[in-house]
Amino acid sequence: MNVMNLEYWFSHWLHELGYDRRWVEYGFVDMEHIRQQYNTWRAQKQTFAEQLRLVSFRRVLAQVSEVTDEFITQYQTLCAIDPDPFMARSAALLLLKQPMKPAQFETCVRFLREHPDFEPYRERPPLNKLIDMIMRSPLPKQVIMDLFGYTSKWLEYEFIDGIFLQEQVDYYLTGQDPNPEHYRYEAFKRQLSLYQEVTDAFIVRYLELCNDDPNQTMTKSAVFDLLSHVWLTPSQFERIANMLRDYPSSQSDRNRAALEKHIRRLEFKRELHRAPYLDRAMVERIIESKDAELQYSLFSRKDITFTHIRLLMEGGATLRVRRHAKEMLRSKGRL
Repeated sequence: MNVMNLEYWFSHWLHELGYDRRWVEYGFVDMEHIRQQYNTWRAQKQTFAEQLRLVSFRRVLAQVSEVTDEFITQYQTLCAIDPDPFMARSAALLLLKQPMKPAQFETCVRFLREHPDFEPYRERPPLNKLIDMIMRSPLPKQVIMDLFGYTSKWLEYEFIDGIFLQEQVDYYLTGQDPNPEHYRYEAFKRQLSLYQEVTDAFIVRYLELCNDDPNQTMTKSAVFDLLSHVWLTPSQFERIANMLRDYPSSQSDRNRAALEKHIRRLEFKRELHRAPYLDRAMVERIIESKDAELQYSLFSRKDITFTHIRLLMEGGATLRVRRHAKEMLRSKGRL
């Protein structure tokens, strides 16, 4: 690739990711960094470009050895011109955590308070609260626990630790998410990711924390996640399913029907996970369930046969399932 083509693609990548040319002029990004980000963005469509720019702000702060007045001016200029003021506010808050002179700190605080594009987000969470927390960093563990609504049981049961709490407060101080229940939900998900098999004692503690939590909407999602754990024993699965059935939000006919459908789907998935191979009887039962999502998931199995696919073509719950089965048979010359 010649120099002109490289320059063209570099400009294209910058434009697609929302970078102004001043990022390059200030030496905050280079071609290789932008190329890697662009490839990530293209490969993972759920990654938003503004989050990649926030990563670049973090990268610059990690690399700078001394915060000078010129660096602050350049950094704040990029925040001010960024097309996403909510992300830019988070980047400006990150700058406050850098070691700097008192006068520089005041300059950064004034920028946060006076920039007009940040005004709509002043209370998400309150700017003065964030600044105060940054000035008092590192915060005592109990202060962080109170901030996110953790009780002493979370520590006692080892669902959280000091390192995890610090990671959460670092993210909170960007101002991106002021909702404490989201942080507790993240702690539940983290615990499930640590174990392949879960013990009865773990389940008792997990469900106890869910019962004690003031936000039952969040904890219902956490219990759903636990129920989806494939290594649960049959008795563990039934216990957790019954807890979901007891939630007040599960009592209406419509919600109860949706819950029972979800539980049946998980039961089938557990059975499929344990089965040595996919047999005709299992496929017929899944077709009888009329669960289109579950039926469609069978297409990705390596042990699916042409007989199974034909059954799905003839009895699939939706046109999408039947059409996909037909296309698979046709592509293999079986139609």
